[in-house]
Amino acid sequence: MIRMILIDMDGTCLNTFKRISKKNLEAMKMLQTYGVTVVPASGRAMHSLPKAVFEDPSFRYVMTSNGARLTDRDSGEIIFREEITPEESRQLLDLINDMPVTVGVQAGGRYYLHGGRIENMIGGFAFASDLEQVTMCDDLLEHVDAAGGAEKFSLFYHHPGIRNQVTERIRSQMHLRISKGFIYSEVCSEKAGKGNALKALQEHLHIAKEECACIGDGDNDITMFENCGLRFAPQNACRDIREMADHIVSDNDHDCVWEAVRIMMEQKCI
Repeated sequence: MIRMILIDMDGTCLNTFKRISKKNLEAMKMLQTYGVTVVPASGRAMHSLPKAVFEDPSFRYVMTSNGARLTDRDSGEIIFREEITPEESRQLLDLINDMPVTVGVQAGGRYYLHGGRIENMIGGFAFASDLEQVTMCDDLLEHVDAAGGAEKFSLFYHHPGIRNQVTERIRSQMHLRISKGFIYSEVCSEKAGKGNALKALQEHLHIAKEECACIGDGDNDITMFENCGLRFAPQNACRDIREMADHIVSDNDHDCVWEAVRIMMEQKCI
């Protein structure tokens, strides 16, 4: 039986307009009535989560910044935390300072974007209508220092052709975890990741891998998939995720979480 499900946000639970559909939210709440622990597992910082999740205390455990943090919102305990140190953050920014990249950082549960280098709308690409949750600033490291580390850096490329050049430069000099999108990359501590955060939560709650389900679309979800017994992928997922999935469901614009829950109920997994 499934006792816990991890649900990726952007590209999975959220539609193209960065909103949770009514049916997806109903499915998540229904799982809770069956006693299933529903864990939002997001690349976002805590205070950048969708309001439907952030403002609902029933989502007790929340995984943020690609697994850099796992928080028990009831007690305030941070169950898992693996961040890029302030020193590593300086090294990273020095490495890419001469490249056409707009940089954002998640630190202390908030999202900061370097306001002096924003071009067009690229800085808001990841969060679209949630721009009110983004703080523009001139000094990212000030916020990293204040928080004691960086949960995640987001690198928005001014043109996609430089993606490999940027990531290869970082990998040649530093040991960090890099997840790649088409026009952006996400950089976290090598020890972070949704899989490592999930293992910490499984140990904390005494839940076995076989009792966990998940749904996600991107390569930052691969380690989460590796540590779950039942895996769902929306049709818009990347190839690696689709190949790992036990079930392919509708895309993120057509209630994929609701469909995954329907399958679990039909198979009497919950």
